[in-house]
Amino acid sequence: MCGVSRLKTTEWYSKDQGTHSSSRYPKVPAKILRHFPLKPRLQRLYMSTKMASFMTWHHDNRTKDDILRHPADSAAWQTFDYIHQWFSSEPRNIRLGLGSDGFNPFRTMSIAHSTWPVVLIPYNLPPWMCMKQPYIMMSLIIPGPSSSGNDIDVYLQPLVEELKELWETCLQTYDASKKENFQMHAALLWTISDFPAYANLSGWSTKGKLACPSCSKDTCSLRLKHGRKFCYMSHRRFLEENHKFRFEKFAFDGTVEKRSASIPLSGTQVLHQLQSINTTFGKKKDTDPKKKSTRRKKSGTEENTLDQGSSNSASKKKEKHPKEHNWKKKTIFFSLPYWETLLLRHNLDVMHIEKNVCDSVIGTLLNIEGKTKDTVKARLDLQEMKLRRTLHPMNNERNKTYLPPACFTMSPKEKEVLCNILKDIKVPDGYSSNISRRVNVRERKLSGLKSHDCHVLMYLLTLKSYVCNRSRPEGSIAEGYLAEECMTFCSRYFEGVESKLNRPVRNDEDIPSEIEEGFAIFSVAGRPIGNAKTCALDQLIVDQAHRYVLFNCPVVEPFIEEHLKHIQTQHPRVRPRVIENIHNKKFPTWFRTHVQELHRSRSEQLSEKLRWLAGGPSTVVAKYKGFISKGFGFNTKSRERLRKTQNSGVVVTASTRSFSSSMDRHPMAGDVSYYGVLTDILELNYYGRLKALLFKCDWFDVLTPDRGMKIDEFG
Repeated sequence: MCGVSRLKTTEWYSKDQGTHSSSRYPKVPAKILRHFPLKPRLQRLYMSTKMASFMTWHHDNRTKDDILRHPADSAAWQTFDYIHQWFSSEPRNIRLGLGSDGFNPFRTMSIAHSTWPVVLIPYNLPPWMCMKQPYIMMSLIIPGPSSSGNDIDVYLQPLVEELKELWETCLQTYDASKKENFQMHAALLWTISDFPAYANLSGWSTKGKLACPSCSKDTCSLRLKHGRKFCYMSHRRFLEENHKFRFEKFAFDGTVEKRSASIPLSGTQVLHQLQSINTTFGKKKDTDPKKKSTRRKKSGTEENTLDQGSSNSASKKKEKHPKEHNWKKKTIFFSLPYWETLLLRHNLDVMHIEKNVCDSVIGTLLNIEGKTKDTVKARLDLQEMKLRRTLHPMNNERNKTYLPPACFTMSPKEKEVLCNILKDIKVPDGYSSNISRRVNVRERKLSGLKSHDCHVLMYLLTLKSYVCNRSRPEGSIAEGYLAEECMTFCSRYFEGVESKLNRPVRNDEDIPSEIEEGFAIFSVAGRPIGNAKTCALDQLIVDQAHRYVLFNCPVVEPFIEEHLKHIQTQHPRVRPRVIENIHNKKFPTWFRTHVQELHRSRSEQLSEKLRWLAGGPSTVVAKYKGFISKGFGFNTKSRERLRKTQNSGVVVTASTRSFSSSMDRHPMAGDVSYYGVLTDILELNYYGRLKALLFKCDWFDVLTPDRGMKIDEFG
């Protein structure tokens, strides 16, 4: 493809002949590509009965509504199905996604090394399986020591050839779930990468004036005079038409944004622009050091003339990159017959973007050297653009440059408070890594944050007390409020992009009907943690727990309704709230007496379970320190006292009847979320015949405004 020899060559200068000679090392390849064939691994997905049934989940078991839960719910997937109906008619045909990025396998031993793996994700599987390690397929390993860059198309050739064959010619495969052979096809729907790798995979250069692939030729860019970088100012055009950020002139670039969002190019438009692009793969290395030095000098002079607006450099720029586009090559993926028809060809990895944003925010807030964006050059560029005059550099009495404090500027004491909070923070198990290890309180900085740590910190940094609720200079209150609002908007945007709408909720299926007396029943499948510690409880606490078990047992529901009717007949003029209180207090005693009467009359309505429930539990109970259910681990508050993580938080959504006043005779039933801290895990023992596991919690009062939760203007 690139026309370069596959074997290593060397050159030397012959003194006798006065010429250069070359020879090849014997059978030493210039580059090594590790390719793992794709076809047999796709066939193996259908060899297991259980796995073969999951491969049609996107068609048979997916919830088909307007909510995006799986890539099959996206417009890109549905458009592909509409155009290629012959492919979508067979749900066992495989849809793939391609992901690639460079990494350094040697850590700090070789900083410049870059190895590129290429992996494939089968999207036929459910969302809780397709992105897990056992089901991600390694297709290529492109070794270093340097990044392949645009030459990645050379290495992608064997994979693309396989994908073409899987599209054009079928692959006979045995389906173990249906016990039959079928003709399998496969298609690549899109690629996933960070923004620099986006340039290598798509061919669109992500540098320079036209770096935005969505805006294309309409990209609004500005070359910063002092920062010597391109600044892109058209981000507000992607907001809603009536969004208030569009009308904030002085907080952004001094203008009101009235333009609508740009429309991304279709595959046909991209191919039309790529007609004049001729790509030569392979990097030419100059052995003469004099040529390298002259090239560096030329590049330096070209950069200076570019800043001065030289017409010669502008004409050369036009010849190399026309104004209409920023393409550097025609990507090899266009050799796939269906690539032109795809609605979405390349995706950006949002975790990379969120980590970069979080690192910049933290570096700016804590003023970390080398990571802060609030530098002298940035302030000089603001002065050059005539924006935010209160932030322009000034000269003090000693004739030194002084940077006025911004709304986000933190004092050393405030930085220390923030670092101490992050040092002592506790999060649930598996929610993030131990953030306290990343905090250096003495130097007041954070380092070595993982991607998911940044995801967690983006929410913590939206709190007013940490970011903007502090003393500010005059005239910067509005700027501080806007900075806080931008942080909240950015954090909630990442939350919306990364949220899984079918995320399992604790106690989602087995929630109690009411919350009372500090208990919550927990009757789902699971297992306690540690050995039980038996102890005798006070009779009052046992009675409260027993009452809670009765009110949440489906077998007792007919007796609850009967008792309410019995109270209403005895007290016809009593208000509903009073009836509710009488019922809560007297039901266990009435239930025991009623069951005894049914037992004497040998009623068929009475079951063995009702008899043991009516008898009540033993005062000797078993206590546990933790409980595991549905992948969630619950710990008591005392158990996690010396731990770095906390899992004592409990949330229960209960159906509760609410009264508007003491005279209300028509209570409204609705779902109320109760939040609490787990203090004890008790196992009631009905004398060896029945057992009930309960959580004893300190509940957070949501309904009381003074003691409950308050929601601010940001939700």
